[in-house]
Amino acid sequence: MSTYTSTRGGGSASLNEALFRGLAPDGGLFVPDPLPSLGSGGLSPPPPGDFVESAAWSAERLLAGQVDGAFVRRITRSALSFPVPLVEVEAGVHVLELHHGPSHAFKDVGARFMANLMSELDDSEAASTPRTVLVATSGDTGGAVASAFHGLERYR
Repeated sequence: MSTYTSTRGGGSASLNEALFRGLAPDGGLFVPDPLPSLGSGGLSPPPPGDFVESAAWSAERLLAGQVDGAFVRRITRSALSFPVPLVEVEAGVHVLELHHGPSHAFKDVGARFMANLMSELDDSEAASTPRTVLVATSGDTGGAVASAFHGLERYR
């Protein structure tokens, strides 16, 4: 099972602790320690061009040993329920358009995965009372995070 360590060298945390704390006690960001490998591990990678399946495949490996693979695939598919087309802009050059989510910001991809993960893993005593999500931003992060948590039980 991976732990998460602060980028400022502070202590470690579990996946749940890192998700629900946000920042490490020393003000750093939590990063996996060790950084998981995305090597196929003997499994075939998803078909090329299928972003949702590629994301689920990657998330399953990044969170291996921490949450069940079927759980990761389910929340990935739920979070990425909007089109993410791969567009050819010229011969041999492709762009993944990440702006087709609810808030039309690329941040919908990560924010919705995080919100779904938090909603499903919230097993604290406070799980029966609403959690308030606050975002400070000068751009489109706030809209993406608000949209990601909108409609999830126990979040406001």
